Amino acid sequence: MLTNILSSILIFIITNFYSLQYKNIDGDVVSVNTYSGKKVLIVNIATTGPYSNQLVGLQQLQQQLGDSLVIIAIPSNSFGNEPNSNAAIKTYCTSQIHSTFIITEKMDVIQSSIHSLPYWLTHISENGAYGNAFSSDFNKFLIDREGNLVGIFSANVAPTDLKIINAINSY
Repeated sequence: MLTNILSSILIFIITNFYSLQYKNIDGDVVSVNTYSGKKVLIVNIATTGPYSNQLVGLQQLQQQLGDSLVIIAIPSNSFGNEPNSNAAIKTYCTSQIHSTFIITEKMDVIQSSIHSLPYWLTHISENGAYGNAFSSDFNKFLIDREGNLVGIFSANVAPTDLKIINAINSY
């Protein structure tokens, strides 16, 4: 009985993924509702640091699964590997990586000033599934077609790893 009551209370405080918004790399406000009915992979990125080569893998994944997957890259200096401005990040990603995935404006993913999108990803009270904080650059969060957080992958798992591809294909 108490478990049912607590579950009911939890349902009422969970934030709907599709109610979130963010600013893209150009500063335009984007509603996550735009991706309703699509699978979404959200990755915190940095153009420098030990995992920056995964940007190429993100682009490969975008090319491979772009019809069934939206990739949102969140540049962040939360781990000290993204000193560049939004303009420099955009230039690097488009000219060096030839990226076609979505890039948000630069934002904190672990600080007290954490944006609502990474906050939703890391708080079970918001997403109803996981409470894992970002631990480094290139953490990956998979959202299914219904807006549920269904998987988290560490920076050690490359974007093109079969673990991620299989998870994407299973939802």
